[in-house]
Amino acid sequence: MDIARLYCKSYSYVVVLHHGDEASSIGVFKSRNVFAKAFFSAGNHATYRHPRKASLDAHSAAKYEIIADNEYAQIDYSVTLNLQLVSDV
Repeated sequence: MDIARLYCKSYSYVVVLHHGDEASSIGVFKSRNVFAKAFFSAGNHATYRHPRKASLDAHSAAKYEIIADNEYAQIDYSVTLNLQLVSDV
């Protein structure tokens, strides 16, 4: 699949790039539905101030539920995936 075509799709789950920095607020993928989730792996590194408000706002505006926890070094969250292999041929 051509990677450029990924932008035209919608997603149920996304892991936000670079912990939710300013650049990750640009070109946010469309959410599949109101249950879609955006994971911000920012951790507890206060000096970087991630995730940034611009990224949180952009993902909220795209109808993602925000999953972020700056109190801990990792996010503990469980999902069940139903994967479907799609051929581009």
